[in-house]
Amino acid sequence: MDLQTSCNIKLFSLLCLALHCFFWKTSLNVSVPQGQNVTLSCPLMPNSSKGVLSWYKQTPGQGPQLILSYNVTDTSEVRYGTGLDQSRYAILTREGLKLRHLLQIFTTLQNDTGTYYCGFSDKNLTKLNANA
Repeated sequence: MDLQTSCNIKLFSLLCLALHCFFWKTSLNVSVPQGQNVTLSCPLMPNSSKGVLSWYKQTPGQGPQLILSYNVTDTSEVRYGTGLDQSRYAILTREGLKLRHLLQIFTTLQNDTGTYYCGFSDKNLTKLNANA
């Protein structure tokens, strides 16, 4: 029997006044055979040329866990969540000529199953960390 890894993406609609965050809601169930790669697409299309895009994963009974955050203008500086194998995650910001925000998960594992969120803040990464 082939094990499947499910990535239930729920991007939600919420305005975070303190952080100027914007989220949209959509639901997409993605299943891939364990060990395969998967690419998740964030539908957010920030109008701002600066800010931070973040990806989170939530498993049942637990709070969201930060996967990664990056400045949309400088994707060379990616901040990863604590305890993650950084080599299993990557971001793509282009799909052909279109600007996209994609999360790639390499060699999926059973514990990759969960609900994935993406969000955008018009604060830069340095300011977010300084206020934490």
